[in-house]
Amino acid sequence: MDSRSWAAFLLTGILLLSGCFGGIETNEDEIPNDDTTVKTVVLSAEWDVNPDTIALDGTSVIFTIMVENVGDEWTAEPTIISPRISQVDSYEWESTPLGFQMSFIPVELGEYVLQVKFIPTNGAVMSEPIQGDLFH
Repeated sequence: MDSRSWAAFLLTGILLLSGCFGGIETNEDEIPNDDTTVKTVVLSAEWDVNPDTIALDGTSVIFTIMVENVGDEWTAEPTIISPRISQVDSYEWESTPLGFQMSFIPVELGEYVLQVKFIPTNGAVMSEPIQGDLFH
């Protein structure tokens, strides 16, 4: 064989060996990041105290909601609709150790509609069974 053939075989052998014995570098961008995992919320809520009758004497009506949850990435949004089908903006909504408490002073005779929506926050998703809105 001529010297070119030997040089070609030698260079090919060096290239193969360098590929086999070369170091492997890890790219930090390729390492899975746990921050990208989806957060799930398991939520169960029900009315606890809900009065059957409401007096129009200027006293507050208090409703409580019991909530059991796994995961804190959620919020609750209450809505109160008056008998004249207008939204009541004057109410109190506070968190309690067992859930929430809503109170307002009724000013007109008739049936009030209360709705509480449960909404996941910060990219979380509700897990099955998904808690629907509460109505009273």
